[in-house]
Amino acid sequence: MSSICGSSSVGGSGVSSSSTSSQGGGVPSPHGSPGGTHDGSVGVRSQGGGVPSPHGSPGGTHDGSVGVRSQSTGGGSHPSACGSVSQSGSSGSQPSAPADDNRRLYLAIDEKALQPVGLDVDAEPHLLVFGDGGSGKSALLRAYISEVLRTRTPAEAQILVVDYRRALLGEVPEEYQLHYLTSSAQATPALAELSEYLRGRIPGPDVSPEQLRSRTWWTGAELFLVIDDYDLVVTSQGSPMQPMVDLMAQARDVGLHVALTRRSGGASRALYEPVVQSMRDLSMPGIVLSGSPDEGALIGTVKPTPSRPGRGRMVTRGRGTDVVQTAWTTPRH
Repeated sequence: MSSICGSSSVGGSGVSSSSTSSQGGGVPSPHGSPGGTHDGSVGVRSQGGGVPSPHGSPGGTHDGSVGVRSQSTGGGSHPSACGSVSQSGSSGSQPSAPADDNRRLYLAIDEKALQPVGLDVDAEPHLLVFGDGGSGKSALLRAYISEVLRTRTPAEAQILVVDYRRALLGEVPEEYQLHYLTSSAQATPALAELSEYLRGRIPGPDVSPEQLRSRTWWTGAELFLVIDDYDLVVTSQGSPMQPMVDLMAQARDVGLHVALTRRSGGASRALYEPVVQSMRDLSMPGIVLSGSPDEGALIGTVKPTPSRPGRGRMVTRGRGTDVVQTAWTTPRH
């Protein structure tokens, strides 16, 4: 597993992947910037047929929970996708890369223009997806992960997957994978500890305007939090995501990206669940796949309608509503 870590100016902690899962202890893998490139190009086709394009390098199966260690206990000779959180900005941090087409995540084809549709996750960091079972929700997240691998190195991006059905098992290469969480017992403490770590990235009063513009008061990997079937994750007792809710509005400041899918069945009753409501209030991009129109409007004014797997409507602030066919990538395992 990999880690996303740093230290505050008062000796904060970093989050690492000390495994407490059934796989045993093990030694966390080194995770620096690899020498090669990551060709994770996504082939777009109907999910009913066609030949998918190759993408990325294969990864193993990982299942673990989060551990917190002091950065001073890490060390070793391995390169690390970690950086220090410095309120003075004197830690050698680098400005975040400008948003351009090379950093967009291309997830679908626009039916009208027959052109790829990309998301600028630097400007709009989150993604909300609704759809019935078999509509292509997990396949869309697989394409999302593949695009993160294509556009960013392990030093720039670490991926945490919450996947109770294990539909994405083995989709994240080891050097990118922070955690793969498959139960509430794993997700609840892991996300609570991760939220505490990310709070260390919130800018303090001594951060200069220039540092705020260029986001140079901390260094390290950005976190891509991928959650499949959120309706299984949130229960009557609450959601493991609750500690992350107030960080979602500060996503650019702390380097957080959330991609979340939920069944459209019963979604109208869950629109005011804190995580979903936060995404809607922030007007984050969304995709509505196949579902029953009886649920009403789920994203903007868009209601689900029965359709083929992968076909849906994408809603963004810049483009409005587009009918799209989502990308397909072959499962790694």
